[in-house]
Amino acid sequence: MSFLETTAKLILLRCDAVLKQRGNDMGFKNFSLLKMQAEELREDEVRQWIEEVEAPNEGSIEAQRYSRILDIFERYETLQSLLDIAIAAYIIPEFEPYIEANFGLKNCLELAGIVEGEKFVSEADIAKYARLASMVFDIDLKDDQIRYAAVNMSSQLMAYISGVDELDSLLSGSSVYFSCGKSKLHDLFVSEDIAEKGTEWLKDTGDVVQLCGTGGKQFLAKHIAGNLQKDFLLVDMDAFIREASSDRKKYINAIKKELVLKNLGVCFWNISEQIFPGERNEGRNLENIVFAPLMRLGVKQIICTDSEENVFTEKNSERSLMIKLPEKLSYKNKVSIWEGLAKLYEIELNTEDFVARYALSASEVSKAMKEYKKLGLKDTEKIADICSSIALRKGANSVGRVIFPIVKLDDVKLKPELKEEIGEVMMGARGIRKLIDKWNLSSLYPYGRSVCALMTGGPGTGKTMTANAIAFELGMPLFQVNISEIMDKYIGETEKNLEKAFQFAEKTNAILFFDEADSIFGKRTEVSETKDRYANNEISFLLQRIEAFDGIVIMATNIMGNIDPAFLRRIRYVLHFENPDLDVRREIWRSCVTSDVPHGDIDIDYLAEQFSDFTGSVIKTVFLNACASAAGKGEELGMEHLLRAISREIRKTTSITLQPEALGRYAYLMR
Repeated sequence: MSFLETTAKLILLRCDAVLKQRGNDMGFKNFSLLKMQAEELREDEVRQWIEEVEAPNEGSIEAQRYSRILDIFERYETLQSLLDIAIAAYIIPEFEPYIEANFGLKNCLELAGIVEGEKFVSEADIAKYARLASMVFDIDLKDDQIRYAAVNMSSQLMAYISGVDELDSLLSGSSVYFSCGKSKLHDLFVSEDIAEKGTEWLKDTGDVVQLCGTGGKQFLAKHIAGNLQKDFLLVDMDAFIREASSDRKKYINAIKKELVLKNLGVCFWNISEQIFPGERNEGRNLENIVFAPLMRLGVKQIICTDSEENVFTEKNSERSLMIKLPEKLSYKNKVSIWEGLAKLYEIELNTEDFVARYALSASEVSKAMKEYKKLGLKDTEKIADICSSIALRKGANSVGRVIFPIVKLDDVKLKPELKEEIGEVMMGARGIRKLIDKWNLSSLYPYGRSVCALMTGGPGTGKTMTANAIAFELGMPLFQVNISEIMDKYIGETEKNLEKAFQFAEKTNAILFFDEADSIFGKRTEVSETKDRYANNEISFLLQRIEAFDGIVIMATNIMGNIDPAFLRRIRYVLHFENPDLDVRREIWRSCVTSDVPHGDIDIDYLAEQFSDFTGSVIKTVFLNACASAAGKGEELGMEHLLRAISREIRKTTSITLQPEALGRYAYLMR
């Protein structure tokens, strides 16, 4: 006979004994099956039951779990009887009708008191028992007649006592176990001090640690759990709230019992802005209906939030410790993460290159490497594609568009001295984080670390193409800001939109590109109207934001004189783009006429010399139009197609018709 079957039969005999003391010798009348079961109980089974209760660690799993519940009940005998009656009602079908027929009660505190011979003198005694019982049973503590409130054995509780460790089905969609003994964690490559601080607090002082910030909080929580040598339940709070919307009380009771019964800690993560339907102020409600009640039960909690707002009001904050994760990891810490995870997953990487290219948290780096290994890839550059995808999952942005450039710097035809300056910009961008950290320059440059470059020059001189090429060479996405979306007529909205652009660039490690920058970086004006003051406020905000930004900003303008001098002081590189000279024009024409384009004799020297005012952009427009004309006629590209396209381009921009005589030796093609 099992421990639980013996428990059920013993409480059955005790109930019968109480009835006989009250003068009722007919308790088993109409319950012959119950009488038969009670009489089956042997003395050796009772002795074994007593031994297991007195030394549960040496007994069955049922005895150990039973003893755990008695500990929760603080070993009050009345509550032990309450538990025994609940077990008997679950195991023996006739027991509950027997109780109702003979005592006129369901299983409740009053019945447990009668069986134990305890008369409740005060409401305080009843409240004390009810509070302890509610940690295991579903009891409404607000019930006016709580001593008579029915107490039933749930399938969750019975499964636990029987030795089953499966998660309650109500929680399976939002929660998972973390076993500190079975789960293997790799080393913390950063934030070891945070893990130690959280461990010490939960071990010696308080009940709650709130980890604030972005990246790696759940992994830190697992390390704290491991340090405490305590199993935890990891709860996706966003998923839990969605699932609990149908019956909030039922789901919250399920999570409380899971934690109390199994003596688990809990880590709540993914706490978003969603709230229970009909409720307001999620933070305070989560405090009142989840966090604070668990604190009163002595459950160790780790609460992970992106926000730095305390989840507890002052009355509950005494036993809670808020630990803020560093807003930005140092270059050294980032390298440690990449090197540690690369070694863990046995991937050979140029880690410093990846640190420069991606602003990923430790968990995101780990996710990228896991995905790479899972796909069985060999080319480590494929990790770059995975990292870019992960970075951009952080959220689309309505104030600009992300570009993954395919233009190489060799594709941009510029004067050698300008190309050299562009090379300086890229070297500065690659090395700034490493330089600040390794040369210990952080105190000298606490802000103003951004690599900020201004490209100035007329339309079509290669500014936008160069911005794309810089991004390609650095292996970074280009975030081209949509100026029309940034500028807003409503007060304060322009600053909000600018902040969105900077935050997106920070999260994705994208190069921030402002084309036609003079429209937003323009000179401040004398304040003659209210709109002037707000426009100047926008420029001041932008100045401050660039100071705080430690990424790459590229600005392009056609007219440098329109840029506010205050911005120029913060710009590290100014690149002057001029109309291409003869050699550069020749290179541009030559780069267009490739072997892939079916063509006859093309006089590149003539084209470069004859049309000296053409910028690179105009040359490419003319070439594309000429190709379209040739293809449309089913012909290979020739000088005639190019000259006619040139004629149309000149007429478009000047309204002047190109006369054949102006074409010299190719005049005959236009007659």
